[in-house]
Amino acid sequence: MTHFDYTNKLKREDAFIRNQDTGIAKEFAKKIGVCRKTIFNDMETLKSLGAEISFNKSLKTFVYLNKFVLKF
Repeated sequence: MTHFDYTNKLKREDAFIRNQDTGIAKEFAKKIGVCRKTIFNDMETLKSLGAEISFNKSLKTFVYLNKFVLKF
């Protein structure tokens, strides 16, 4: 995967999180077209960039707990 592809994938994941439309990890992975482990690895990358991410059980989606903005 090129740097451009990886950046675009993170942007797509960011949009799903921002819109609170991820579903559970398995569903999120399917939406992005990757495996579940990749989703968790990418969330670790987002966290290293300052994102505070948590799973909201009542909404059944991953959410940002802070006003994170993905910048590239």
